[in-house]
Amino acid sequence: MDQATDGLARWRHNIHMIPQLIQNDVSSTKVRLFLRRGLSVRYLLPSPVVTYIEQNGLYAEENPTPSPRPSSSTAKGE
Repeated sequence: MDQATDGLARWRHNIHMIPQLIQNDVSSTKVRLFLRRGLSVRYLLPSPVVTYIEQNGLYAEENPTPSPRPSSSTAKGE
């Protein structure tokens, strides 16, 4: 951290270090879980990201319920 701030020494009087108050632990797994449960992800992700997810159908149900298969007797023509 010191090395990073050394290059900014001449602006030291204008720089204020603010500790992170909210833990940012967003993951694709968390986003999928929220969306599957019908919860909003608007406060987890930037608006353009949410819009992109919605427009492209990302994180939509990955394994939709398969349509019923014909029974073995129907498949054989019986």
